Amino acid sequence: MEYGNSPLFLAIEGSVLKLDPNRTYTMGRDPQSDVVLQETFISWRHVRIYWGATSWALEDPNSTNGTYGLGQRIPLAEAGHAAVFHLGNGDEGPELQFARSPMPPEGADTTSVTRIGPSSDNDLTVDVGTPHGTYVDGHHVERTRLRPDDTVTVGHQ
Repeated sequence: MEYGNSPLFLAIEGSVLKLDPNRTYTMGRDPQSDVVLQETFISWRHVRIYWGATSWALEDPNSTNGTYGLGQRIPLAEAGHAAVFHLGNGDEGPELQFARSPMPPEGADTTSVTRIGPSSDNDLTVDVGTPHGTYVDGHHVERTRLRPDDTVTVGHQ
């Protein structure tokens, strides 16, 4: 079991997603899903992932073709470190891999976007109306690509 609101990462179809325990994630063919899957055997709303009282949970709300863990169709399961599930087909459906580490599986897309701005739906909310600007490693920027060790300062140098 995962105790203490553990961070968890999900790898699916070459991408890695850091799961926020304050959110519920959805996957399916619905374009409004957090992870949109195109396979015809995937249901519109195929699966939900959320932080329960003591662990991460993966729930299949009666999808047509099911969700599989260890080859068995499951309606609800703990989604902790090293858990693996398949959607829609126990052998060949999209694979969900969970891990405590952000290390992506081999060949995964490691490109990540952090949205910064004044809106509360951004990953980092800032007051972009500041007259003092935004700086990366002490250099004033309007727009730039960030590297892992960069220091971002907003409002003053």
